[in-house]
Amino acid sequence: FEIGKIFKWRGEKELPLEEVMLGVVCAGEISKSWDLAERNVDIYDLLTVLGVLKHKIEGSLELVSDDLTIYGLSGGARIVYNGNFVGLIGEVIPRVKRYYDIKSPVFAMELKLDPLVLRRPKFSGIPQYPATSRDVSVIISEKDSIRPILELAKESFDSILEDYKVIDIYSGKPIPEGYRSVTIKFIFRSSERTLMQ
Repeated sequence: FEIGKIFKWRGEKELPLEEVMLGVVCAGEISKSWDLAERNVDIYDLLTVLGVLKHKIEGSLELVSDDLTIYGLSGGARIVYNGNFVGLIGEVIPRVKRYYDIKSPVFAMELKLDPLVLRRPKFSGIPQYPATSRDVSVIISEKDSIRPILELAKESFDSILEDYKVIDIYSGKPIPEGYRSVTIKFIFRSSERTLMQ
């Protein structure tokens, strides 16, 4: 990864626009450990980086699926912060990898840091009541976003929905062509009582 300034041309009479950017690239293999087999890096490793950032900043950081071929990415998404475009994430397309003679999958993210507002640290006591989780799988079109599902969950379970994360995306048999199965883990906790079914 690298954090640094980029300079955008604004014409001969203007100074370049300076923006502080974060660039992250993931590729290669993750070594075997006592609890995990050796495996290739995938997009979820990069999404983990974005997830850490999401918990460090104020406001809403979301992904919006888009065709990013013009940026050299496939299966990617725009990163949107409080409704404004701030970055890109996806897999580097084969044409770019061939140019650099790279054979393994490569995943990349670019993010503007200037617009992001860091969250002030908050301290709270140890939760008095246990959390519980439920995994929900839904089948959606490959063109559709899961955002409406997440918004419905937030609206329906606002007081007890503590966190959520996408834990699996699958396409292939028996899922119909043009569709994918998305599994989301929802974590629930009440500050007032132990949750019952």
